[in-house]
Amino acid sequence: MRKQIFRVIQWLFVLSLIITAQSLSELMTRLGENNMELNSRFWRQKQSEAQWASQKGLLWPTLSFQAQYNYVSEVLNVSFQPVPTAPAVGFSLGQHDAYKTALPVGYALFNGFKIQSAIDAAYLKSKLAATEYARAYKEQALKAATLYRRIQEMNLRKKIVNAALKRLTIHGRILHALIQQGLARKVDSLDIRLKRLQLKQKTVQLDNTQKQLQRALDRLFGFHVTVAPFEESLPVTAPEWQEKQVEAWQALDWQERLMAKQKEIEKASYWPRITAGASYIYGKPGVDVIRNEWMDYYVAGVNLSWDIWSGMKNRHAVEAADYGQKALALQKKALSEAWHQRFEDKKDAWQTLKSDLTVRKEQVALNREKWRLLKAEVEQGRARPSELEEASLNLTEAELNLAALKIAVKTEYNEMEFLSGKPVADWRLK
Repeated sequence: MRKQIFRVIQWLFVLSLIITAQSLSELMTRLGENNMELNSRFWRQKQSEAQWASQKGLLWPTLSFQAQYNYVSEVLNVSFQPVPTAPAVGFSLGQHDAYKTALPVGYALFNGFKIQSAIDAAYLKSKLAATEYARAYKEQALKAATLYRRIQEMNLRKKIVNAALKRLTIHGRILHALIQQGLARKVDSLDIRLKRLQLKQKTVQLDNTQKQLQRALDRLFGFHVTVAPFEESLPVTAPEWQEKQVEAWQALDWQERLMAKQKEIEKASYWPRITAGASYIYGKPGVDVIRNEWMDYYVAGVNLSWDIWSGMKNRHAVEAADYGQKALALQKKALSEAWHQRFEDKKDAWQTLKSDLTVRKEQVALNREKWRLLKAEVEQGRARPSELEEASLNLTEAELNLAALKIAVKTEYNEMEFLSGKPVADWRLK
């Protein structure tokens, strides 16, 4: 009765874990909530978008307000005598106090397409920042998936060790009966006790490793993660290679385009710059420097400037941008080849692991059957207890290897998806 109650409690505990556990696919949607690395990248992206919006303001005319007051200590005084016998007459040209308010308007009529190129460059920078965020997100997602799988592996290993401890309990009962019958020695029971201590030590090590993995996973998400039990479903086919979906390649592509725009900005220096401006002015004195009165008037004009010679500065700047563009094109090609090779190597490794999985499962089945047969023979006195213990040890080792292989198949598959350029939303995370 007591055993039945204990089993019910165990099942209720497992059921509560299943209900509260968070699936890996569900967790990926919350990866950016409290992850400091991703949050930093997110605000960098927003910064680039704001800078792009700021650059677009260059297409509009500028309007400002100006107010000015000046005091002039000396003004021009003019005196003359209308006739030689008359007293001198004098007057001042200008005023000591000058007030001026203005509303100037300016607009760039032509600047060698520099403004549009600058806007395009800001747009490309915003796309580059978005790509860097996507790359960081995918890297963090792969790290999260790996930690999640490792914790599942620790749970599988602990279950296997617990099963081995239960088999040792069975061995102990069989050995006790054999000792009572004079078919075994008491010293054989010491071997069982030593193996039990070794398995308990193994459990302690697994618990410690799991705690470290759990802390790393919780820190990655910013909250406590309850890992779901391992599911046996394994992927069947490998993902396809998608070069243009790889964020590292995309980042270099944006940088190459950005360098092309930088070259256009430098080339704009070859052209003249034409600006138009007008200003409405209200001040005292106005255009009449003799009459000290408030007056409104306007000024309008067109300005042209052209750098005829700058010591070949602009030419060398264009050449530098051109060289940078060529370097990025080669870098992008080299990255594509290296990334594709990594994908193919990972694909071969995954297929090898998947093929090995069938063999490992058969090994576990054979070791389990061997242990079952030896158990019956030991109980009948037709085999030594040490043979049963060795069979149990081999079964435990085979089960541990199989558990590690199951996790490796899924982990390698996620790494392959990462290298293929596949979006995280489409990853196989069960």
